[in-house]
Amino acid sequence: MANTTIKYNNKTIPFPTPLVTLERENLYYNQYWGNSDKIVLNGQISGTNNCSPFASITSGQTGLLGIFNQNFGIFEIYEDADKIYENSGIIVRSINFNESTYAGLIDYTIELNSIRPSGNIIDPTNEYSFTENENKTVSLSHNVSAKGINTSLNPSKSNAIDNAISFVRSNTGLANVPTTKFISGASNKFYIQNFSESIDRLNNVYSVQETYLSNLLNTGSSGSLTYTSDITSGADSNIIQINLRGQYKGPKNGNINDLRNTLNVTGLLSGIYSGYYNPIPIQYNVTENTGENLINFDYSFDNLNLPNPYFKYDSNISRDEIQQIYNIQVRGDILARGNRAHRYFLSTGNLINLTGELLVVATRTLSTFKDFNGDAVPSNLRLLNVSIDQNPNDGTVSANASYDDKFMPTGNFVDATYNVSVEAPHWYMNNQPTCNIKGYHIINDFDITTLPKLNINTTFKAQDIKGISTESGLRQLASTLTNNLVPINYNYNTQLNATESYNKKYNNMTSLSEISYKLDKIDISNQNSLLPKFNATI
Repeated sequence: MANTTIKYNNKTIPFPTPLVTLERENLYYNQYWGNSDKIVLNGQISGTNNCSPFASITSGQTGLLGIFNQNFGIFEIYEDADKIYENSGIIVRSINFNESTYAGLIDYTIELNSIRPSGNIIDPTNEYSFTENENKTVSLSHNVSAKGINTSLNPSKSNAIDNAISFVRSNTGLANVPTTKFISGASNKFYIQNFSESIDRLNNVYSVQETYLSNLLNTGSSGSLTYTSDITSGADSNIIQINLRGQYKGPKNGNINDLRNTLNVTGLLSGIYSGYYNPIPIQYNVTENTGENLINFDYSFDNLNLPNPYFKYDSNISRDEIQQIYNIQVRGDILARGNRAHRYFLSTGNLINLTGELLVVATRTLSTFKDFNGDAVPSNLRLLNVSIDQNPNDGTVSANASYDDKFMPTGNFVDATYNVSVEAPHWYMNNQPTCNIKGYHIINDFDITTLPKLNINTTFKAQDIKGISTESGLRQLASTLTNNLVPINYNYNTQLNATESYNKKYNNMTSLSEISYKLDKIDISNQNSLLPKFNATI
């Protein structure tokens, strides 16, 4: 019994040898007769390795694809050593593998066609190369070339390069792309990424190289869409965050508007996560490259059903036990959704609402803390400082404010300090050395005391004081408060010295008035008791 061997481009198809069917059709084209042979190979690949049939079958598939990886090859059939069929100019139309469990056998079908050049070109090539990428895309490289033959009837003008160009261009594009089931989904729509041509007029050779890209997971869109997603949630939190980032690449020289109009991020998200999520992204960034017809996107979503924007406040409270003063710090952040520019627009537009609640948060913090510690003493908060941080680069706005409950006198005062010093009276005595006895002193007791002295320093600060009458009233109020700071043990009825200083400062938002007083007083109620009590010599 004869052994049958089938070869393509001098590569032998492995055993078991497939069944070959042949159909021939006569053709007439461009004044040339020819024929086309349709060749169908029906065969099987077996999992010869019992330990790993899957690896054995996939290895066989790869080997078969490696044999039929280019067009215009030579197809041969031998019986023993005799060649019974040969044909060149073969085009690989399709390579299909049936569904299989990859445990025993897998059936395959390969369809071939022979093309007889019309007589005006030689050395034709038409090669297709498929590459499955890790990001679930397929790259297709298509190379077509030919050398033209002069068939012109005009001896002074050659049409050889025109014949080569005509043949090559008739085979470019995707009309004759072979299909393969080895890469699942490789028959999806391809989008051209690069096109280059080369003309060698000296040798009448013309070639074209095309590069295409297809996505195995997405069809019916305007380009190749690849993306990754991750969903995170904490064990102690009900907040879920979904991140979606990817690339949408259209055909070379395509219109990027087609990509914009067909990029459906929420549709992609719905296919990833079936629970509730806020359709307004926390943040997103989209960059477009019109030259490459490419869109890169990065979105973040969560499941918080909150308005856009919303406010977040943090507060801290401490107590100065020496001065018996509570200090409260409040930070407020505006949390907006959208891209950076939109977040910043929403945040700056709601700044007044953010700062308007700082005092409310501070008051609630103080009230809660005092209730917890059983402190029933009423107090009022005063604003010490407020700062606003607006960051357009991050699209964020925040505010920080400091308060305390230091007692303030009635009036439009934002701060007040005072310092009182008293010099208590003491007996007035005098000692002098004697003039005639060495080592002796005379002590004179005048039976009087020194006068009690009082020194008062005060500083008052008030905000937004406008007009002469308002300023005059503020000064009078500060003067009255200063003169009332008198200890109760003495009657400081005589004023020795009084000075006042008044300064006014301005900033972008408010004016600040500062008044300082200095008073020196004495108590002269015992001014008549100025007689000496005794004299003594020691």
